[in-house]
Amino acid sequence: MGDLIQMFPALTDASQALPGIQFDWLVEDSFKEIPVLHPGINKIITLPYRRWKKEGVSWQEIKKFLSQLRNQRYDMVIDAQSNLKSALLTLFAKGKKYGLDKKSVREYGAHLVYQKKATISRTQNHGDRMRQLMAAFLNYPMPQTIANYGIVKENLPALDFELPQRFIFINHLCSSKMRLWPEPYWAHVIDDLLKSGYEIVMPWWTDEEKERLYRLKKDHTKVHAMPPLNLPRKASVLARATAAIGLDTGLSHMAASLDTPNICLYGATSAEFTGTVGKNQIHLNAKGLSCIPCLRMSCHYQGESQYNLPCMETIKPEQVLQAFYKLMHNINSSEIA
Repeated sequence: MGDLIQMFPALTDASQALPGIQFDWLVEDSFKEIPVLHPGINKIITLPYRRWKKEGVSWQEIKKFLSQLRNQRYDMVIDAQSNLKSALLTLFAKGKKYGLDKKSVREYGAHLVYQKKATISRTQNHGDRMRQLMAAFLNYPMPQTIANYGIVKENLPALDFELPQRFIFINHLCSSKMRLWPEPYWAHVIDDLLKSGYEIVMPWWTDEEKERLYRLKKDHTKVHAMPPLNLPRKASVLARATAAIGLDTGLSHMAASLDTPNICLYGATSAEFTGTVGKNQIHLNAKGLSCIPCLRMSCHYQGESQYNLPCMETIKPEQVLQAFYKLMHNINSSEIA
């Protein structure tokens, strides 16, 4: 999800440099609601890869998918992911293939598919890489402006429930358990924000996440559980938030795409490569362990850990609160000026 959202500024750059350009976007079916948010997208082609991986492949669905993919010849077929799976799909599409060279791709071998290649350093943020990729292939100067995600907030779907007037969106969710932040740390931050007059809105998806949310909510009447929503309606909530505090997940990138002031916590992952990009974005990185960032899906740390979250527990609640109040002060000062 984060990778998809970080593609938006590249699409905005291209739309501004080449008025009238249109994009069709091939996307995993579970994320098909993401491209809808960008006005430059003409058609969305979906691939139910995750469902196939879990339930097995339907050859009838594959035939239908390939027919849809090959229904049109494109002026350019650009692989923005540059891994083996995306390269294979690029191969099936009609049109000249564009992608990264062997030094730049995520997975070696993907470059063999592309007829036109670009060299873009991997030692930088993914969003910046995508902006450079689009500028290189569409032949316009790389803009030096701050990332513009192109989302029109007025076009976001309406909500059928009330939100607090002044609330902080707390994103305690993460698909990887090693990226979670200790519950006592969240409780500390929430208590402090409530004392400062803010209300809290928190999402949940699974039963485990719901149970954590209600443990953190306790008897606070100003801590609100957000009902399960689709991605565009989650964007509507985030667009109304005073600020967001969260983990390295897609929702944090969504907050950045909506210019919502945002504090994001990084442990095993690298803010340098996958950090949120945009206005009023603060990254807090774990420190003190030689294995940070390991970029692993499971933790191999063998030392002592109070909460079994070795790197994330090095980011203290006081650091988050200090960053938050400084961010709010800077925003308020600039609005007054």
